[in-house]
Amino acid sequence: YSYDTCLDVACWTRQVVALSAVVPVVVLEIGETDCGSGYVAPLMAWLDEHGIGYLGWTWNTWNCSSGPALISSYDGTPTAYGEAVRTSLLAH
Repeated sequence: YSYDTCLDVACWTRQVVALSAVVPVVVLEIGETDCGSGYVAPLMAWLDEHGIGYLGWTWNTWNCSSGPALISSYDGTPTAYGEAVRTSLLAH
């Protein structure tokens, strides 16, 4: 998440790349508590570059103060964060 301890390329490289060379890695529940994409967009690009899977979190309509929200309405209207995840997944 955007509020976790491992928030940059140096940390991701140090903690995830070596592991991904040994076993398949899927990063679960990526998200951003401001409903934006400033954290997740670079993270997803980095994960794609390294062949590492990921899933966005969560399919709820809260305003992101309670945690990341992919949608702002149950009709599927994405938040900016949700749109960033959607765009990234559609690129595959």
